[in-house]
Order: sequence, then C-alpha cells, then structure tokens
Amino acid sequence: MKLSTEALLAQLAREDRGDDAVLAAARDVFLEFGIRRSRMGDIAERASMSPATLYRRYAGKEELATAVLANAITSLLTDLDSTVSKDGPADEQLSNAIVRVLLRVRDAPLLTRLLETDPELVLPLITVRGETLMMLGTNFITGHLRRLMADGLIAELDPAPVAEVLTRFVHSLFLTRASSLPLDDEKATRRMVRAIVRRLVPPT
Repeated sequence: MKLSTEALLAQLAREDRGDDAVLAAARDVFLEFGIRRSRMGDIAERASMSPATLYRRYAGKEELATAVLANAITSLLTDLDSTVSKDGPADEQLSNAIVRVLLRVRDAPLLTRLLETDPELVLPLITVRGETLMMLGTNFITGHLRRLMADGLIAELDPAPVAEVLTRFVHSLFLTRASSLPLDDEKATRRMVRAIVRRLVPPT
C-alpha cells in the first residue's frame, strides 16, 4: 500500500468535508490497530454505515488513510492559525507560531502511533515524498510572514524561501527527536527559535 503525495494533495483539494464521521471512525481504528491491521468493515461499523457505502466514498484503505492524514494535518494547522497571538514583536510572534507547530506535531497522537505501527508506510510520506507536508508548513509560515510585512513589522522580503527554511528546521526536529537542543524546555526552545528567526527575518 502506498500513501502517495498525489492522493494526499487530491484529498486536501476536496471541497466536500462532510465525511467527519467517517474520518473520525477511521482515525480511531488506525490509532487502535495501525493502518495495515485495520479493516474497512470495522471502520464502516464505527461510522454507522455499510461497507458498500464506505467503498463508494473511498476506493480502499489507502485512500481513506490518506484522507485521515490530510484531515489531521489541515485541522492542526487551522487550529494553530486561529490561536497564534497577533500581538508583540514580529520575531516573538513568528517564533511562538513555529514552536507551537513543533510541539503539536511532535505530540500528535495519530502521527506518533502510525510511526510506531506502520513506519514503512508513513515514513516515505514524510521524508522522500514529504513535499506535501513541506508545502503545508511553508504555506503556514508564509502566511504569517506576509501578515507581518503588511503590518509593517518586518522588512520586505521573499517569504517563501524563508518559510521553507523554517519549515525544514521543524521537520528535522520532528523526525529526529534525540537532540542536544533544549527541546524539553519550552521557554528555552522559544529563545532558540527566536534567535534563528532574528537571523532570517529582518525587522523594519
């Protein structure tokens, strides 16, 4: 089974988000059994529908697993985007947003569980085929950089390369958790990230 970037992008582009019950049921089953050991019939039962109805919505477990991951990623970033403070110095705002992403991704139950149960399926999606995750993270940070420029808090710059560098930093810390960096100390992590942001994002 292959969790393709193309399939994930297709799910992200879907306008119909009426499958909340299905995705919630699938997420619960994946958390309990992992992807490979899960069955579409069990997911359909938890979603209170027939397997035939589930197969009409999703061709198979690969497509459903991709939809669950896409939903989890977009929900996480949407939630973070609505809770990040828009007050204070630009470097503080940006570093706080980045640290929130790092902490939430590192502690995400679904990603943590699937990396334990199905690493051969999930690792390619977030490494060699990780352009989708990179795109999502880059877009998230780019949006904040554009807002800060519009507010006159940082100098004019091309936000995409800066956002990608910061996204790759978070991505690396997520993949390799063993580190000499102060990642277990949130305040120290914020100071470290803020120092990096100051180097990359000049104030006005």
